[in-house]
Amino acid sequence: MTFRLWIVGADTSVPVSLPSDRCIVGRAPDADIRIDDALASRKHALLQQRHGRLFICDFAVRNPTRVNDQPIRGETEIVAGDRLLIGSTTIEVGHRADVRVRVRPTTRTREVETTVSIDTAALSAEDVDATTTLVERIARSLQTVWDSEDAAELWLGLCNTLVPNNCCVVTLLEEGDNLRVLAASGAVPPGAAIDVTKRLLSLLRTKRDVVCIRQTPGTEEGSLLLAVVAPVLVAGQLRGLVYAARRPEDDWPKRDLALLRALTIMIATRIETLERVQALEARMATERAKTVPADFVGISPAILELERRALSHSSSLGFVVLGETGSGKLAFARWIHNKTCHGREPGRFLSIDFLDQQENVAAARTAVQALVSAPLSGDSTLCLRNLLQASREVQADFAALLARRTCRIIVTACATKTDFYNEVEASLAALLSPQPYEIPPLRQRAEDLELLVDFFCIQAARDYRIPVATLSPRSFDRLRMHGWPGNVEELRRAIENAAMRSGGAQIMPKHLPKLAPDVTNDAPAIEVPSLEEVERLHILHVLEVAGGNKVLASKFLGIANSTLYEKMKKYGIQS
Repeated sequence: MTFRLWIVGADTSVPVSLPSDRCIVGRAPDADIRIDDALASRKHALLQQRHGRLFICDFAVRNPTRVNDQPIRGETEIVAGDRLLIGSTTIEVGHRADVRVRVRPTTRTREVETTVSIDTAALSAEDVDATTTLVERIARSLQTVWDSEDAAELWLGLCNTLVPNNCCVVTLLEEGDNLRVLAASGAVPPGAAIDVTKRLLSLLRTKRDVVCIRQTPGTEEGSLLLAVVAPVLVAGQLRGLVYAARRPEDDWPKRDLALLRALTIMIATRIETLERVQALEARMATERAKTVPADFVGISPAILELERRALSHSSSLGFVVLGETGSGKLAFARWIHNKTCHGREPGRFLSIDFLDQQENVAAARTAVQALVSAPLSGDSTLCLRNLLQASREVQADFAALLARRTCRIIVTACATKTDFYNEVEASLAALLSPQPYEIPPLRQRAEDLELLVDFFCIQAARDYRIPVATLSPRSFDRLRMHGWPGNVEELRRAIENAAMRSGGAQIMPKHLPKLAPDVTNDAPAIEVPSLEEVERLHILHVLEVAGGNKVLASKFLGIANSTLYEKMKKYGIQS
């Protein structure tokens, strides 16, 4: 997640990380991001992250969401720096801090590392802040959050108030002694790296106390900072560190060192609690994800043929799934994962999307390595989405990883058969079936529209805890006449948003987004009879009901007998 929200109050800002790619914002107790605001709707707006971009879709009818003081309707993209107004609550959109911490071999020339002994009992009353003020500040820093990064941001505000510094960075220690930044503040330029030696990490593990160092982090060329590093200890183990620096002339009195150590214990406690909660949620999610949910539904001949082929697919070759954007390639991949396990329990489903420009190829490679080398409890699947967006070098690297694979391979791309096999790297193509599965666009699957609408209404009711919505006949007519250039994904968003707008009641045309009639050549033709043709057919029907009696037919029609004769002559109706 690259975005962070700040709920702005009178005298404080509360950081909020997006808990998932799709979050409901409102005052309902079960909203993903809950705001205590009487002017906000219970489910006011939907935030969605797609390919590193953030979108907001407004659901409020009487009090619409505002972006930078402008009311919005439907879906709007938002970026860092935008201000949202939901009810009377202001939410600022920002990015996470772009600061890296680098672990490097120890050198003896750039810093002097010593352990500082602090005698907290020797502090005088004059060195201690007023108790009530301190308690209030601590209480504000303990506001409820569900993410270690948000907890670190709140803690940083308290630390900067009580222990002024030139720059401060909170980090967590990850595998291989790599440090991940949770929060940073002060004179640290974007992208700057703070050096932490392996010797220093070893010292923190041994001494388990504050360490003072001198170093030049590059804030001003040639200027030294006097820095302190405090260990973040969780369950007795080094879990991270807090780095804080001042100018040499500012020094670090014992009182400030004692405060920093005490504050570090506080952030360590919060991190431990949050990690326990996240571990519990992860275990629950693993149980729920034993079978990957598939939303690939359809009764059209083309879809039924795709499913028949997949069930008889040779296990020695990977699947290639082609189709337009939004046509359902990922959903088909999940369907394959669930349906082609040959009686065994489905294992893990790992999806890597190369269309996302934020995709970390190194991290993806590590995840794939773990998948193909780990002992399997069931049939696992690796889905490489938008593969042609990756360079041939990256494709070759993944081919080498998968050469002796222990998992099912599914590759998706927005391409034709010819384009795909001409552009994919040869060593990877050798692992894939030469006969791809081509998902037809929604405009060629008219039989599936009603089934998909019902499915997405049920899905929206489950995801957003609302009654299952139904469509009025006029609403469904509008759906049938639309060309769906965004395919099934466009339909899903339209139904999801309409269901939210209707509150789970019947979806009327006003709840749907603006849908242009289909003007593409391959769209199914809809014949609309002219008014004259309707009148001719009506007269024929009335004459049939009247048994050919024209006097009786003219009475049924409410016109003069002479007028009936004129219309029969006009329309070529035989007497």
